[in-house]
Amino acid sequence: MAGPSIKSISELKSANPLNNADLFVVEQRVGGMRKVTYGILRQGLTGEGGSGRQISLRKSNGYIQWQAAGDPTWTDLVSLEELQGPPGSGSLSQQVFTGDGVKKIFNGISGIISADALKCIVTVGGATQQPNTAYTVSTEDGGSVIFDEAPPNNLAITVCVFQ
Repeated sequence: MAGPSIKSISELKSANPLNNADLFVVEQRVGGMRKVTYGILRQGLTGEGGSGRQISLRKSNGYIQWQAAGDPTWTDLVSLEELQGPPGSGSLSQQVFTGDGVKKIFNGISGIISADALKCIVTVGGATQQPNTAYTVSTEDGGSVIFDEAPPNNLAITVCVFQ
């Protein structure tokens, strides 16, 4: 496996600086897979042989490109096509309920085709609930979410189901 290559940049797009913070890009290849990671640095990168110049990134002509500060040339880093995976075959359905402080079972949730709670994201009042701890799911009654404790009165309950 080739080691990661790290490049410091001060802006994501040349027209949109990010509060003068430095970002880094790490590219790793493992077999036929490419992993690209982005993050924020607190100080600029320095290293043996490095120019110390800031680097800009942009998306252009189907590529992510980079350019060193003061250099007029943009260099292709990776094609967008190479980063794009195959289209997903699944779908997402979402339903919203309101808690009453008493009811623990919410029925008629479309898309629940197995009792796998990990295929659902459930929030109560905007807080994500822990699957198989705060709630379980059932295929009965058109698909159900069963809470361990009744959600509080007047809080929104959002159920997203991945298929």
